[in-house]
Amino acid sequence: AFVGFVSSRRKMLDQQIIDELFRVDQQMLGELVHVPDLLSYSSLELRKGNWYNLVVLREIAARSHFRTLETHRYAADQLSPAYYEWIRLHHGSLPGGLTLQEMVLHSTKFYCFPAMQQSPDVRELIYKK
Repeated sequence: AFVGFVSSRRKMLDQQIIDELFRVDQQMLGELVHVPDLLSYSSLELRKGNWYNLVVLREIAARSHFRTLETHRYAADQLSPAYYEWIRLHHGSLPGGLTLQEMVLHSTKFYCFPAMQQSPDVRELIYKK
């Protein structure tokens, strides 16, 4: 299974929020080693402040472990609305494992963060086989 994360950061950000995101990201990396069935976590900043992550898991059920990490919950629930304009979470599978390198997309969740104190607009697209 895999989860792909694509984002766009807000244009105007307090340096405190940027620093806090980087601090929490470093802390979370230390916690990820304890996630059962996590095979790979890759993170890349392709454009200033726009992050792309790919998480590869042995099985789809392993996704639930991320919500048990306090640092991940804090980043997702508290920092994301302050740092990002939008996030896309792509969920899928690798039906032939890592050797065949075929990725099948199952769903995409779209998160738009309109303003700092508002709830995000969340939509989901389910892909048919």
